[in-house]
Amino acid sequence: MNNDFFDELNNKKEENTEPVASDVSYTETEEPKSTVYSETVRKPKKEHGSFWKKPVTVAVLTAFVMTFLFGGGLYISKDAIKDYILKDVNTSSANTNFDVPGASVTKSDGTELTNQQIAATVSPSIVGVSNMSYSQNSYLNINTVQSTGSGIIISTDGYIVTNNHVVSNANKLKVNLASGDEVDAKLIGTDATTDIAIIKIDPSGLDLKAATLGYSSSLQVGDEVLAIGNPLGLKLAGSVTHGIVSALNRSLTVDGTTYNLIQTDAAINSGNSGGALVNNKGEVIGINSVKVASDGVEGLGFAIPIDDIKDVIEDIIKDGYVHGRPSIGINIVEITSQLAYYYNLPSNYGLFVNSVVEGSAAEISGIEVGDIIIAFNGEKVTSASDFIAKKNEYKAGDTIELTINREGTEKKISVKLQEEKPASK
Repeated sequence: MNNDFFDELNNKKEENTEPVASDVSYTETEEPKSTVYSETVRKPKKEHGSFWKKPVTVAVLTAFVMTFLFGGGLYISKDAIKDYILKDVNTSSANTNFDVPGASVTKSDGTELTNQQIAATVSPSIVGVSNMSYSQNSYLNINTVQSTGSGIIISTDGYIVTNNHVVSNANKLKVNLASGDEVDAKLIGTDATTDIAIIKIDPSGLDLKAATLGYSSSLQVGDEVLAIGNPLGLKLAGSVTHGIVSALNRSLTVDGTTYNLIQTDAAINSGNSGGALVNNKGEVIGINSVKVASDGVEGLGFAIPIDDIKDVIEDIIKDGYVHGRPSIGINIVEITSQLAYYYNLPSNYGLFVNSVVEGSAAEISGIEVGDIIIAFNGEKVTSASDFIAKKNEYKAGDTIELTINREGTEKKISVKLQEEKPASK
């Protein structure tokens, strides 16, 4: 987006700090802070309007920050733990069929291996993923931020699975192989709902080894697992940590998106994200993704079950996106009482519509830049995470009702959700 508000937001990416959640602070001389949510990768047709009359400096106060030093890690801070739900849930078995054109995924013979054998077998399939993003500040200087995470080769023709947050906002992607080779990678597609992304490298001249995908449905609490990845960056590439399955079907809600996760005490650190959680047969049964970071908290790592994402991987490889994800087609800014006062907004809560995507459900239904969304199907919304959670309860083709405040007048608008697709689709 080409506007001052989001230019300032992007400039914050160069700060090498771990994401934490904290309360919004405001003084007479301090620019108010807010949470920004960008729903779509498609280019907005319209951007923010006349409400934003003052230069804005934004700090995103969310625990789900996509790019930071070493990248590849979702961290939940001590202060944020209370904001997340950790509980047992019942989930249905996922479709474990994995049929991807060009993929050479194999199945093991079920033989249990030693830890040494597992490490030797799986490590060649684990790669480092370097995310380079560029932004321009108000002085026309180009800021470059590089972060690193991990990935898993799932096909000998170069497909790699990693976390969405590892590749988020990337202008350039590189992959570091276990052989020492560094090659360019292209983004095939992402799915924020499951925090999964697929990238691809050219396999020409490379001896790629695809990982064996197992079945997370076969896991039991107490099973031994290994986590393999690149904690703290490429200097520690291929690190192997040992632990057990601490719990299954953990529900962790981050910024309105709820993830079903495997809990493990195998050490997972920044940079491990996108790497493999492996069972005693050398099969990948999870994608390492989340760590709880807090003083006095150890051994709380989480991985995405492989069974939950096989269909996601297949969709992304085939079509570049996951079918059926609902899209409204807006970018929003979370309003606080401080922001409302500072910018003289007609509502002291809700979600400011900063841009509307051309041809989107929002544009078709009549939502305009400058509208403030105050209710979703009659229920008050005060946060971006609340909005996301409500939207994700529906699927493409469903109709929802948004209540907006437009220059002081409330209005109800029916929106028929579209399927979320990349701009090229």
